[in-house]
Amino acid sequence: MNREPYNPQKIEEKWRDFWRERGFFKAKIHDTRRKFYYLNMFPYPSGKLHAGHGRNYILGDAIVRFLLMRGWNVLNPMGWDAFGLPAENAAIEQGVHPRDWTWQNIREFKRQFRAWGVDYDWDREIATCEPEYYKWTQWLFLKLYEKGLSYRAKGKVNWCPHCEVVLANEQVIGGRCWRCNSLVEKRELEQWYFKITAYAERLLKDLEKLDWPEHVKKMQENWIGRSEGAEVVFRAETGQEIRVFTTRPDTLWGATFLVLAPEHPLVDELTLPERRAEVKAYQEATERLTEVERTSTEKEKTGVFLGTYAINPVNGERIPIWIADYVLLGYGTGAIMAVPAHDERDFHFALKFGLPVIPVIAHPEGKAKAYIPAGSFLRELPQALVSAGFSPKEENGALFLEFSQED
Repeated sequence: MNREPYNPQKIEEKWRDFWRERGFFKAKIHDTRRKFYYLNMFPYPSGKLHAGHGRNYILGDAIVRFLLMRGWNVLNPMGWDAFGLPAENAAIEQGVHPRDWTWQNIREFKRQFRAWGVDYDWDREIATCEPEYYKWTQWLFLKLYEKGLSYRAKGKVNWCPHCEVVLANEQVIGGRCWRCNSLVEKRELEQWYFKITAYAERLLKDLEKLDWPEHVKKMQENWIGRSEGAEVVFRAETGQEIRVFTTRPDTLWGATFLVLAPEHPLVDELTLPERRAEVKAYQEATERLTEVERTSTEKEKTGVFLGTYAINPVNGERIPIWIADYVLLGYGTGAIMAVPAHDERDFHFALKFGLPVIPVIAHPEGKAKAYIPAGSFLRELPQALVSAGFSPKEENGALFLEFSQED
């Protein structure tokens, strides 16, 4: 039997035209039965589509086709994230006008989508660089401004000196720009902010409605940044007031050290002259890290002692003041009271630097442990603990105690 060989160019072109002519991918906006909105990430039209794009958009196309074949009315639009300095810089490098460069790439992307057999509701195509789109961004911004929900303030940003643009934390990989691989700098710039804290409670409640992985929802909670607690003032021995925000004021008696963000404005005042070089080096190293890297639970804890002390306001104890990259200036007051017995990050930090761990909350199993590092207690303490009925264990000059609930 003679069979005509498979000619992909001829056969696939026929079916691509068939799908488009019959409007298979056009959403019926007035048909609200079994409706489904599938939103793809809009690509940045920088050149040509590559395998990474294919993984995203071909999978999306398969899902949309599956739903269409099962009778769903699917809205599946496509647009182009084509605005801003990156487009201008690329155009300068190519020696063409940004508009010509951008639309040339968009035409190439659409040609490649067609070759892949990936289709969309092209009647709803948008490009963020067109006035028909960004006029609504401007309108929305003005409405937020009128309601006092947008404001200007100075803040540290990730700056790519090559692209001359601010980068999101996710766009900094290993301290370098995800697009051009240039070393990213930290710069303090005056910029616009949205007051999302005004809607924090609603945002948090609506997270509960999302069928997302728990770790992703946790990241969103941290980004929203709403916490209930108290602000506590610790006074440094040099006179400065250090304000900390805590969600657990009941653990104040277990605070054994303070930690400031490396960029906290009080750091310079609180640093002893002989500690300045080490503190400065640590601040510079921290500037090369993203917030994601700084707050990673897998990252080894690092920090520098400023050489000064503060007084715990509830028990009068003298506690050391440190800086560490896991404390962020933009969260709370940029300073924390560390309670290593009841906070995992503080606990690992205390173990790393030999700082006291004192439990002040009963353990669910009725037992708790305390660690008192070598050199931080008077020599009479072990005997005093024995006389009080405890059984401290001494190891390399440090004391370990186990408390029962009855103690």
